[in-house]
This record gives sequence, structure tokens and C-alpha cells, in this order.
Amino acid sequence: MTDAPSDLVRRVAYELLPLTVNIAEEITEHVLRVVPELAPGRSADEVHLVQESNEQNCGAVLSTLAFGVTATTIEPPAATRRLLHDLAANGGTLAHLLRGYRVGQEGLWRIWSAHAHERVPSAELYEVLRVSSAHLYEFVDRACQMIVEEYEALAEPSGSAPGAGRDELIRALLGSGPVDLAALSQALGHPLTDVHVALFAAPLSAAATTRRQLQHVVTAAGVPALVLPGAAGTWWGWLSWPAQPSSDVLNGLAALPVADVVVGMGEPAAGHDGFRRSHAQARTAHQVATMGLAPRAGVVRHREVEIAAVLCSDPERARRLAIDRLGPLAAQDETAARLRATLRALLRHGHNRAAAAKALTVHHKTVTYRVTQAEELLGRSLAWDTFDLEVALAIEEALGGL
Repeated sequence: MTDAPSDLVRRVAYELLPLTVNIAEEITEHVLRVVPELAPGRSADEVHLVQESNEQNCGAVLSTLAFGVTATTIEPPAATRRLLHDLAANGGTLAHLLRGYRVGQEGLWRIWSAHAHERVPSAELYEVLRVSSAHLYEFVDRACQMIVEEYEALAEPSGSAPGAGRDELIRALLGSGPVDLAALSQALGHPLTDVHVALFAAPLSAAATTRRQLQHVVTAAGVPALVLPGAAGTWWGWLSWPAQPSSDVLNGLAALPVADVVVGMGEPAAGHDGFRRSHAQARTAHQVATMGLAPRAGVVRHREVEIAAVLCSDPERARRLAIDRLGPLAAQDETAARLRATLRALLRHGHNRAAAAKALTVHHKTVTYRVTQAEELLGRSLAWDTFDLEVALAIEEALGGL
């Protein structure tokens, strides 16, 4: 006696479910060949988002088939919605996403039917294909309808001018003209009168997942956020608190690890002016952090590089000043680098050698020894005015070497 068609459908789905990622990779490759507009720049972020959308859609179809859930109970996944917002912000159209769904549907059906032909007895094959094809088409039809509805809502958010999209509203906040914060807060669903901290994320290589790294910071903050695609693969963000966030909170965000991306972080500021000012600071922080020959991935607070930003407006002149003030400590070798790091820690902690040792995770006697070495090389005591030394160290750090 053979299994009922519904049991055979579940069995095929169970067997394919663990292969969801591989199936989605194959479908993504095919979809991007047919609908390249879904990832126009072919950046790692763009391709990853299409891949993630396909994974979630394939997983939804296979899961509902495996567990006997009706297709009409499933909504378009989160990654597909993000893809829709990206397309709307970057000149893509709804037609591109809907075509992507149809191409993806064809790819999944081809894989599904080939597996069913191998695993299902010929007597039940027709019914299994009939049931599963109806399920797949119903899922895609419902998903496309909901995407159309969301696109229409995105194109004309409540309280905004007809045709003004979400990203255009955010960009309007960066202008100097008057805005109605109450109306924009309602349209964006974001508290624009709160205290904002801006983020400016940019890739260090073509393979960088800039949006994912920025989202890592946003998630860690755990507060309302706006995210917007910028030019040349950058991503902009704003975190918003009802009151001034503490230094511990901001320093914690600045300490977060990010891969292959530099995230500039502005300082807290409230309202419309604060929204713009913090964004400008975030861009400056990124600019300073990438000024050197070998910029490092990480989150950089504007407060930490503000002086360097001013000093390095003329990088060549700043470099000459730093070399002159540091003397032998300007050497680009391991010993000089270690001494410069020790002096930075010492000066940042008000000449407290125990605190500097803790920051460097070394013994306090090691700090004393290194300070003595530095004083001998500088030909001066650090007990007196060290302003010029602090300036030189800030320049060297900003430029990533001299």
C-alpha cells in the first residue's frame, strides 16, 4: 500500500528543508542573471539581501509543505520587505521585485519537481505535483499581493506629500529648510524630537557587508533607529533616545566589533538640528578614521577624533608637525609604536600610570619603564607641558602612521 499524496508531499519537503540554503544560492544566481536590477551594483550587501530573501521564501514554502500549514497564513519575509525598501530608495521598481518572485518560483519548482520525480512512485506523482504546485502558486500570489500593498503604502506614507517615499523624507531632514517634526515623526514612525546619535558606515573592500555591520550596531543599541542607503555603498543610520544616553552606553557601542567596515558615530544631539549635526559628525569621524594608508575596521566616535579632524585638514602639514614633535618616537617600528601607545594611554588617564597600565593590560612597572624610555628619546620630562605631544600623537593616530 502506498502513502497518501499529502504524506508524500511532506516527505519530499522534509528531505529538501535541510538544503534550503543551497537551494536559495542556486535560485539567487539564476534570479540575478534574469533580474540584475535586484542588485544593480552587485555589492556584497545587495547580493546578500537577495540571497537572504530567497532563503526565507524557500524556507517558508518548504516548512509549510512539511508541516501541513496552508500557504495563505504566510506573509512575505522580513528580508523581502527590506529588499523592497532598498529598491524603492535606489531607483528600482516594484516590477523588478515581482519578476524576481516569478523567476524564483520557477527555480524552486524546477528543483522540487526534479526531487519529486526521483522520490515519489509514478502512481502518486501527478497528485503530489498537483498539490505542491497549487501550494507554491498560492504562496507566491499572496506574497506578491502583499508586496504591492506595502509598496503603495511606502510610496505615499501617512501625513506626507503624495509620492514622497520614506528615504526622501529622511533626506529632507538633512536639509536646512524648515520641517514639521510632528508630521514627519508620524509619517516615519520615528521619534524625531528625541536625542539622536548618527552613524555613517562605509566598506573597506568590495566584499564588505556594510548594512549587516551597521545593523549589528543598531541592534546592540536597542533603541528606535532609522537606516538609509547612501552613495558609494555607504549606509547611514540614526539611533534615538528619549533622554541623553550615557557615556558608558556610547562607549559600549564604539567598542563593538565590526568586520571590514568603518562606522563613524556622531555625538548626541536633539531635534532637527541635532539630527543633521550628528550626521555631519559621523561623516567626519569616518573621514578621519580612513585618512591613513591602512584604515582599520571599527566604530569611531566623533569625540575621539574631533581634534585630529581639525589638525589634519592639511594632512601633509600635520604630518610634518607630528614628526617634528615626536622626534625618534615617530619611527614606524614596533618599539616606537609601543611607546606611542603607552604615552597615549598615560595622557588619556591624566598621567595615572596604574590606570594606563590597566588600559594596556600590562604591569604598572612596565608603564614606568616605557615612559622612561620615551623621555630619554624625547630629551624631556613628561612632568611638564605635554600639549604638543598630545597633538602629535593624535595626528599620528589619525593618519595611521607618519
